[in-house]
Amino acid sequence: QGEVKVTALRDAALLAMPSHQENFGLAAVEALACGVPVLVSDRVNLAPEIATAGAGWVTSLEEGALAETLAAAFRSEAERKRRGAAGTDEAAEQREAVCRRGVDHQIGDVRLAQLIA
Repeated sequence: QGEVKVTALRDAALLAMPSHQENFGLAAVEALACGVPVLVSDRVNLAPEIATAGAGWVTSLEEGALAETLAAAFRSEAERKRRGAAGTDEAAEQREAVCRRGVDHQIGDVRLAQLIA
């Protein structure tokens, strides 16, 4: 089912993860690896890296903020593509950080390295 997941991610316009808490945000890294920009809450641990890389949008969980940020993300396909492209670089950096710690994350039947390649 790994190929089905990768195909679904590559066909997505955006991955939204407005979580109250995410330690790592592996789903976000998977999307970034596929060139899909992400929208995450400021409570996702990768939010600062996503913002710095310009790989998506970071929103607060305050009332109305998610709707405003989603609307902004969907205003411009060109901007989503630009941020998605920036995301592939960020995903590669996150993969390297994981590998340096000696962790081998497996995504279904497909390893993150195969998504990035």
